[in-house]
Amino acid sequence: MHLTPKAFHPSRPALALPEGAWDAHCHVFGPATRFPFAEGRPFTPADARKEALFAMHRVIGVANIVVVQSDCHGAYTAAVEDALAAQDGTARKAIALLPPDADEVAIERLASRGFRGVRYNYMRHLGDGAPIEDVVAFTHRLADFGWHLQIRCAADYLADFAPVLVTH
Repeated sequence: MHLTPKAFHPSRPALALPEGAWDAHCHVFGPATRFPFAEGRPFTPADARKEALFAMHRVIGVANIVVVQSDCHGAYTAAVEDALAAQDGTARKAIALLPPDADEVAIERLASRGFRGVRYNYMRHLGDGAPIEDVVAFTHRLADFGWHLQIRCAADYLADFAPVLVTH
């Protein structure tokens, strides 16, 4: 069964955002016909195209956005890169999902397109994440590019991660 998203008609909020406001975490999904979803993905969203995202931000007064790569696209960054390259100009930065063995060429390519960090998810509903030891080791290579690391995890992972995180 294919669900068709409802028409999107955002309305201006009563509270005006300050000039230059940022949305520091948003996603684009698809369109799947152009940017296919990853095999084995933990979920399949409806297309949420950059045009709808940009339209919503214009209405609510957001001037700049950080597009975060989603697990449904895996490490395939083309949908996010497309949003960054759009003529709208609000998509300023992005966060990638990369395997911890990504090479410097891949990081440099993404950096040249506006990526500034990498994210790892440790949430049971999203499947197994990369080994935390590998992620921590990867951070040293990210530092050379001025990137930051995001670790999104459920609380039940913290006890297992703590020994690795505090020693680095």
